[in-house]
Amino acid sequence: MKTLFFVDQDQSKIELLRNSFGDEYKIEGFETGKQCLQHIKLLEKNNEDLPEVVIVDYSLPDMNGLKLQNKLQKFLEDTKIILLVPREKDEVLLKIIRKGFMNYIMKDLNYLKLLSSMLEKRNSTFL
Repeated sequence: MKTLFFVDQDQSKIELLRNSFGDEYKIEGFETGKQCLQHIKLLEKNNEDLPEVVIVDYSLPDMNGLKLQNKLQKFLEDTKIILLVPREKDEVLLKIIRKGFMNYIMKDLNYLKLLSSMLEKRNSTFL
């Protein structure tokens, strides 16, 4: 089974993702960017499989999602990283686009449908 990491301080969203995609992915949730990075380093150290997909909420308690995405890219060359951006934060979206990061979803009521579409594309294109 493929692995998906979801980084969001809201545990209810992690459970929602498990309910939506748990049949297709083994989903591991992390509340902070630091927890996610530590787990990835542990997987590397133990020569274990890294996740195929990492979904990162922009608003994390210890760092913003764009900073975490930059750190993750150093470890996860073959992993799709998707950033969840709050709908009401246009300045954040502009910052993300200026940095050249194109795998993002505006976080609103329909974001799970968009996410599902991105994951299906990932499955058919890369896996």
